[in-house]
Amino acid sequence: DTINSSSTHHDIMVHTFNDPSSSGYLLYWYAHIQGIFHCVVKIMGDPNWKEVPLLWTRWLECADLGVQRKINPHFLDCVGFVTDDETESFGFIDLSNVICASHLI
Repeated sequence: DTINSSSTHHDIMVHTFNDPSSSGYLLYWYAHIQGIFHCVVKIMGDPNWKEVPLLWTRWLECADLGVQRKINPHFLDCVGFVTDDETESFGFIDLSNVICASHLI
């Protein structure tokens, strides 16, 4: 998939890596791309500089998870932006963690 921050559709999904037996388990996290950055970094123990692509994201959270899963576990996730008052509503992720682009309506 191609992610273009200047298009109108730039949402992604990533694996959660959560414990499937935990309550409120979700298979995916969703995010809206705010920007794409190419950072030149030096990793400790490596003498060379390396370019690392990063995505600046605004995270989305699932709404009414309990209601959806009780009705039908095969429903698509209903998502909305994480509220601004939460400290983790924005973040950076490595491009290699992106599963695919998604079209959210």
